[in-house]
Amino acid sequence: MVEVHRKPIMDWVKEVLQDPYLYHYIHWYPERVFVRHGDSGWIWCIDEPWTGDDLWDAWVKYLIYSIASF
Repeated sequence: MVEVHRKPIMDWVKEVLQDPYLYHYIHWYPERVFVRHGDSGWIWCIDEPWTGDDLWDAWVKYLIYSIASF
């Protein structure tokens, strides 16, 4: 017999967000990361989900909406 444990997702999310150790490893905002590419200059490096276009674009739209709401 296999035991299955379940937990409501919001309880798990709250636990992760309140964990003092994990809190510092959570990326709260999108980032644009650039790396030096030889003599040709800097290139945009997408190596994690929070460094990609989709999150960046969503964040920019959120900020524009928030500012426009004032």
